[in-house]
Amino acid sequence: MARLYPPVTEEVLSAFCLSYDTTGKKTGASINISFNLNRAVANAEIAGIALRLRTISTNQYVITENIEINPNTGLSEGIALAYSLDDGTCTFAITAENNPEALNALKVGQYYKAQLAFIGVTGIIGYWSTVATIKCVAKPTVAIANYAANDVNIFTNEILGEYIQDTSTGDSSEKVYSYRFQLFDSQNNLLDDTGVQLHNSSNDVNSNSSTDEYYCYHELNEGESYFLIYSITTINGLAVSSPKYHVIVAESIDPEEDITLMVSTGLEKDTYNRGIPTGGFPDWQPWEEGLIKIYPDLNDRIANNIDVTGANKAISGNFIILRSSSKDNFRTWQEVRRFRLANEKPYTKIIYDYTVEQGITYRYAIQQFNR
Repeated sequence: MARLYPPVTEEVLSAFCLSYDTTGKKTGASINISFNLNRAVANAEIAGIALRLRTISTNQYVITENIEINPNTGLSEGIALAYSLDDGTCTFAITAENNPEALNALKVGQYYKAQLAFIGVTGIIGYWSTVATIKCVAKPTVAIANYAANDVNIFTNEILGEYIQDTSTGDSSEKVYSYRFQLFDSQNNLLDDTGVQLHNSSNDVNSNSSTDEYYCYHELNEGESYFLIYSITTINGLAVSSPKYHVIVAESIDPEEDITLMVSTGLEKDTYNRGIPTGGFPDWQPWEEGLIKIYPDLNDRIANNIDVTGANKAISGNFIILRSSSKDNFRTWQEVRRFRLANEKPYTKIIYDYTVEQGITYRYAIQQFNR
């Protein structure tokens, strides 16, 4: 059977990532290459796609056309792990399991010559494509500042996207070229999209990181969930996206007007006659258990005599519990605990102050702060 004509690629390919573990050891590389199907080749003739890679400076092969399957894993670094003829994309994985020599030979910041070839249904590798250049870079961190990927975050109108290259294993020469922010509702409908924007490198504060700003002018509803993504493309075509952050719009709450601290000095069942208005600063002394139990609640719920276990309006925001004592005549306030409510009922946030002393009187207050 005749050898298949090669795929058609760009002369310069998008950079690929080399990953490291926390100790700085290489763990693998993922190479994604786009191509166009040769018109002389039918989809039914193709059983796979092969890659060969060699250094530009020394012409030394990192991945050769002599493809061998690793008997322990059934994998080969030279055969595409996944590919789509319809989309014209293929992915190659280089790991310590399928080829530790190739992984060890890859260097961050190095440029390589890359070529693709179709593998026929009989297993014969076709003609190799024209040489293209591709750069190896360290996998960067792309994130939104002060947001947690596995948590519900309080949404603010001013968002800061961060691109960070590790100072020890990263590639400080790989800069951001463009960026994009996208905001989705809970049904994954796109609400706001900056489109692709050119990164302003004049605002970069150091060589290993950069930031991009996003201002949301879309009107969002309090208490509803939204999702935000920050994406970047580097100067060598590497495309990386942040996690899909779950965000919620915090309800406007004035702690001094809307929230009461419920306080008890023991482990027994709490009742509403222990409700303490924040502004009044009543005095509390700990019982023999050596603790004071505190939780916030909404004044309108207390005024309506709703039982503590009943339904309650959920709120969002960042709060801090403060404490003063008779030891210095209540002149100074100390932080007891910070906590966050993300569309939660406030009375479910129970706080124990274990640092109290017998014979000392305490006063508690609550404030809201921006994360």
